Amino acid sequence: MSQLRWLVCVSLLIGIPAHAEMSISSNATHDVDCAGGVCAATAKSANLNTGDLTQMLASGDITVKTGSAATDIVVHDGFSWASTSRLTLDAMRTIEFRKLVTVAGTGAVTLAYNDGGKNGDLLFSGKGKLDFSDVKSALTVNGTDYTLVRGITNLANAIAANPSGAYALAADYNAKNDGVYAHAPIRTHFDGIFEGLGHTIRNLAISSSDDSVGFFWATQATIRDFRLKAASITAQNSSGVGVLAAGGIDVVRNVSVDGAIKVSGVTMPFVGGLIGGEGENPLFTNCSTKVSINSTSSVPAAGGLIGISAGGLIVRSRASGDIVSSSGDKAVTGGLLGQGLQTAQGLPQIQESYATSNVTVFASSKPKTYAGGLVGIGAGTISNSYATGSITGGNKDNLGGLVGGSENTAISHAYAVGAVSDSSYAGGVGGRIKSPQFDRVYWDTDTSGRTSACGRDRTCNGAAGLTDAQLKSGLPDGFDPKIWAQDPNINNGYPYLRNNPPQ
Repeated sequence: MSQLRWLVCVSLLIGIPAHAEMSISSNATHDVDCAGGVCAATAKSANLNTGDLTQMLASGDITVKTGSAATDIVVHDGFSWASTSRLTLDAMRTIEFRKLVTVAGTGAVTLAYNDGGKNGDLLFSGKGKLDFSDVKSALTVNGTDYTLVRGITNLANAIAANPSGAYALAADYNAKNDGVYAHAPIRTHFDGIFEGLGHTIRNLAISSSDDSVGFFWATQATIRDFRLKAASITAQNSSGVGVLAAGGIDVVRNVSVDGAIKVSGVTMPFVGGLIGGEGENPLFTNCSTKVSINSTSSVPAAGGLIGISAGGLIVRSRASGDIVSSSGDKAVTGGLLGQGLQTAQGLPQIQESYATSNVTVFASSKPKTYAGGLVGIGAGTISNSYATGSITGGNKDNLGGLVGGSENTAISHAYAVGAVSDSSYAGGVGGRIKSPQFDRVYWDTDTSGRTSACGRDRTCNGAAGLTDAQLKSGLPDGFDPKIWAQDPNINNGYPYLRNNPPQ
């Protein structure tokens, strides 16, 4: 493994740059002052030994702080304690769990991040999780008290009793023995907070003819630090379908899903690997999908991550999984986002994101179908993003390596390499384009099979075609090396995003 690739795996995949940190690991304690139940870093690089920490927790509450020297707290090695003691982690910026921490008794946990700092987060990377053996234990995050839940039924009942509450998943859950749900497991409209604590729900299966189909029926909640794996969603005659939620969302952060969606029937649903659609200015940060979507109905909007979004911001997110849609004459399909809608805050914005989804739409009789490697239609701005999947459609479809169609869309520092099938409205970058605003936008003339950036041989100023060899020989002109990197062993040699590397 090259040195660059090693650095990517160790440093970049955790989602944050390196900072001065108070580490918790099996290494010897150093540069830490412990007194009166408080352990604070006294240097930019400090470490608290896990054995020392658990010994102190056996006899009382302990607070671990970054102090005035460090900024982040990072749990490098796992530990557990069985007493009733409370562990408090108090960081100026970020708290990150890289290994399992278990509250084996009835102890409590308080997490405080961005305490005196900014741009920090609560992260669970690699094998990082926070387990609670007893759901009666106490959890507080940044001043909010959470109710611990175990399993889907427990969560559904808790939300039904208080739809605006704050809930946290106490442990991983395997839904295999639940059988196939005939409705969304969480059927109450949820507008609270769901904190996954790095946990995973596996083998969720839903087969439903309800109007909305997904793990959550509909929500304006904040959902974070959570995984859905090996999910299977089958929807008939439904209008909103998504693995995580059918529709409506507020904030989704550090959430990943994988599985498959099959849609059939005569209605025209919004389908997304993560969210079906209709959120009002939602925020998606560090979200990922690996979801195959297959529709035999007429789908007006389908996307690898989101089917349709009213405004909003998508940051450092990604989508993979093939999308096959019998699209109909007015449908839109995108590898990341199907369709964006205008709000008072504008159209959706996409930053530092990518899609590898292969998109296939059935040929339509009129040039009103849009398919793009990243977006079907309706993005306001796209910056520092790319698409690698192929786009296949009929000879009257609007097909583009990045976007199927756009009007006044600003695209900067982006590229596409996917093959784009023949069409009167096909281009290496975009299909049907109106008033484009392109800056440092590129497409691969070899792999795309397209000699023009935009459909119908329209000139798209600010877009340039590069051969495959040129695109792999170095960062394209204008690409910031602080944002982009390149290595022949990563991303098939194409440029990749430092803070959102290939998964």
